[in-house]
Amino acid sequence: MAVRRLQQDFRQLINNKVDGIDASPSSDNIYIWNAIICGPEDSIYESGTFQLQLLFPDDYPHRPPQVRFITKIFHPNIWSDDGLVCVDILKDGWLPSYDILAILHSIRLLLIDPNPLSPANLEAALLYRNNRVEYDRRVTQMIQETLDIDDDDDDDGNGQIEDGDTLRQKSTILRHSITE
Repeated sequence: MAVRRLQQDFRQLINNKVDGIDASPSSDNIYIWNAIICGPEDSIYESGTFQLQLLFPDDYPHRPPQVRFITKIFHPNIWSDDGLVCVDILKDGWLPSYDILAILHSIRLLLIDPNPLSPANLEAALLYRNNRVEYDRRVTQMIQETLDIDDDDDDDGNGQIEDGDTLRQKSTILRHSITE
């Protein structure tokens, strides 16, 4: 049943593109999915492009997947050590009618509207509630560090490392390709 449902969810993702969200199963295991979420426009996360991994149980959709950010992120509802997402629909609020698109959409909305009263990252939750300027600075710093790491790892094929502006431009292109 799980395989059939995952195949159905994949068809739905292909046929119903959503701005800033894309996902697909890994080539060798339908229970492991890779996803990309672009930071929502007009939010502190706007300049980020975030990679996630979804691990589905054998009895999906009766139990929710485990979702983790692969890309480092500073957020009240995301564990800083392993990137696991703490959101109601992946816990007590889970319903078998939720599909992969609903899960990813909910996580993308969580970036805009965190729940600091149910934190996975206490430091981020306290900053979000008590010092929004410092919270925003930390989010921006984490996104920039991710871009800088990509700067160090990316090579344009000529042995030259791409700069942050080039990577941001590629991120913008990726954003547009996901939303088209």
